[in-house]
Amino acid sequence: MVTQDRTLRLWPRELSLRSLRGRLAALLGPAFLPGGARAVQAGMTAEAEGRAAVQQAIGAEEMAAMTDVRGEIISMREVSRALAANADLFADNRQRCQVTLERIGEQYEALTVLSVLNAEGGIVCADDRRLIGQRIGDASLLASASLRV
Repeated sequence: MVTQDRTLRLWPRELSLRSLRGRLAALLGPAFLPGGARAVQAGMTAEAEGRAAVQQAIGAEEMAAMTDVRGEIISMREVSRALAANADLFADNRQRCQVTLERIGEQYEALTVLSVLNAEGGIVCADDRRLIGQRIGDASLLASASLRV
């Protein structure tokens, strides 16, 4: 009885080192590995640079938007300071107070309501005439707020 030698082959015969194709693959494979690694690295670097450019562009747009908002907030703060510093000009002259608040309300549309309250919480003058005479808040809250100022 003749048995044939059957060995388990994990590698195809065409790519073995006995064939020319296998020898070329063994020589060229390691030669191309650094080039492939460099190509992957270059691709990853380009992707990272692209993301950084997008983030920088978004950051610049956000800064521009924040600059506008910041300028408006600073402007409104200065208006509030000027009104508070000159409150005695409006205390006796409600008509002047009304005209001034209406003018400021037209100039600063971002302000929703401008009003002056008396000690009882009633609106004395406002940029919207419909609000005059209404009561806002609790008198004790207004009294405690005036003590802090």
